[in-house]
Amino acid sequence: HTHDMKFIFHTDGDVNGVLDLYEQAGFDALQPLEAKANMDIRKIGPTHGKTFTWFGNIDAMVLGTNDKKQIEAEVRSKLNAGMENKGYIYHSDHSVPPGVSLESYRYVIALLDEYGKYQ
Repeated sequence: HTHDMKFIFHTDGDVNGVLDLYEQAGFDALQPLEAKANMDIRKIGPTHGKTFTWFGNIDAMVLGTNDKKQIEAEVRSKLNAGMENKGYIYHSDHSVPPGVSLESYRYVIALLDEYGKYQ
């Protein structure tokens, strides 16, 4: 902050128990919010969403199912939760698995294009 820059903190694992400390430390944004480590933007958004900009939290394992219904439910619910608060930047919670088809990833991008715009 000394240089008028935002502080983005990369976390791994379950950091639910230290979010208040991150807030006290002055962190502006957190990423990637690992879904498989019990991080859920839909749960932490109401308590910490005015403090942090969120990156990620899209479960890479759900993307790996290549099931459009599961993918849409994951992306839309977390996109909505993130956008309700200070801000949200899409990405998965971890590396995109090699089993994610190009068709599935294009579907994610289409969902973002349709639902991921701030008014």
